[in-house]
Amino acid sequence: MIQDIYPSRLYNEFHKYEMSETDNLLIFDKDGKMLAGDNNGEIVFSKGKDAGNDLAIYLFSVDDQRFFLLTENAECTDSVK
Repeated sequence: MIQDIYPSRLYNEFHKYEMSETDNLLIFDKDGKMLAGDNNGEIVFSKGKDAGNDLAIYLFSVDDQRFFLLTENAECTDSVK
């Protein structure tokens, strides 16, 4: 649940951010499953540098980490699986 991120803060207001190479990239497969990796029990997301183009939409931030959604028309060059 969202309350479980304390002491972090969720920011979900609209901003027109452009994705940077270090921003988190959320990628879903055709079945709606999120593609992510694991690093010693910690979830690892693809990064903006992995996107083949700029077809990503800003979703939200947690503290200073921004998250973008890769649209279905975009291609990813090196997604985390």
